[in-house]
Amino acid sequence: MRAKRQTVTVRPNHAYRPKAIMNYVTPQNEGRLEDADGRGFASSTADDEHLELSIKVDPQATVCEAKFRAAGSPALVAVGSIVTQLMRNNSLRVAMSLTSEDLDYALGHLPELRRYTTTMAITALRQAVSQAWKKRQSLPLQLA
Repeated sequence: MRAKRQTVTVRPNHAYRPKAIMNYVTPQNEGRLEDADGRGFASSTADDEHLELSIKVDPQATVCEAKFRAAGSPALVAVGSIVTQLMRNNSLRVAMSLTSEDLDYALGHLPELRRYTTTMAITALRQAVSQAWKKRQSLPLQLA
């Protein structure tokens, strides 16, 4: 008599976590702010992906609105969604301190092959924040 084989479910390293899936299926803050104080862009020519972030800043230097537009992989859409969520209602300094690791952690860790999208988002974020600071005519030395 043969013993029954047990099936073991192994989560492959290329699978998306529920938080990333939700941010792809129902992205938050998708679109473009026409009257943005800052706008940032990032692209990957290798994968033909593009990300645009636009932010609106209140007089206290707080990001009151953030939106994104993404063309590319599901990971890029999820990252665009999460970065706008993390920026909103935070100061420009807090937004500038976000890292690609913060975004990856907030999404439950992206598949290794798609983690570069978090770096793209940080690039776009830093451009948008720098542009917003310049508009305010008070660019701090650490952002210059």
